[in-house]
Amino acid sequence: MISCTVMTASTNVSKHVDLAEPKTVDVPIKGAKKKKVDKTADKKVSKKQQINEKEVAPTTSASVAVPAVVATTTAVSTVPAATLPLPRFASIRAKKVNLHVGPGVNFPVSWLLQRQRMPVEIIAEFDTWRQIRDWQGTEGWVHKSLLMGKRSFWTLHKTQELKASADKSAKIIAYVQATVTGHLLECQAQWCKVEVTATENAVKGKSYKGWLPRQAIWGVYPHESKF
Repeated sequence: MISCTVMTASTNVSKHVDLAEPKTVDVPIKGAKKKKVDKTADKKVSKKQQINEKEVAPTTSASVAVPAVVATTTAVSTVPAATLPLPRFASIRAKKVNLHVGPGVNFPVSWLLQRQRMPVEIIAEFDTWRQIRDWQGTEGWVHKSLLMGKRSFWTLHKTQELKASADKSAKIIAYVQATVTGHLLECQAQWCKVEVTATENAVKGKSYKGWLPRQAIWGVYPHESKF
C-alpha cells in the first residue's frame, strides 16, 4: 500500500487574501497512514453485536484464504437490495477504524484507517457491515456504526487554490494542501464548494469556505450537485 505524507506551510491567513500574494491555510494531515491492527478501533461495535457476528464470520484469527473471502463476497449478493444505492459515498466517523477482510470482527484486520471524516465509498453490504474503498483503492469491511452519511472530500495530488467563486479567475482565499479532508457542501459543473478548518498556527480552528475543481478532489460522483 502507498502511504502519504503532507508538507504544510505556516503563514497567517487574513480574511481577505491579496491575489498577488496568497497565503496558506494550514490543514495538515495527522495519522494519514494506514497501519496494521489496532484492537481499540472496533470499540463502537458492542459485545452483543460481536457475539451475533459469530454466526456469519469465522471464529479464527488466522489469515483467511482467498477462496474464503470470495465466498463472503458471493454471500453479499444474496442479501435483499438495500434502501440506499450502491455504490455510495460516506465518511469515517471514528479516529481509528479497522478494515477487516470479511464482514465481522472475527475476520482478520488488514489495515487501520486513522483519519476521521475522510470519505470512503461503500461498495457492498452484509447485515450491519459495509465493504468500503478508500481513495487509494484499499478495500475492507467495517461496522456501519463507524460510518456517517455527512459528506466529505479528499484533495488529490497537489496543493489546490481555494477560490471565492466557481471560476478560474476568482480570488484565491487560501491554498489547501494535498490529501486534506473537509466538508463537501455543493457542486456546480466542474467546481465543488467545500469547507476546510485550519488546525495549526494563529488561525487554528478557523473555517474557510470556497470552491475547488471537481477533478482535484475525491469523494463525489460526476452527476452529484447537492448533499
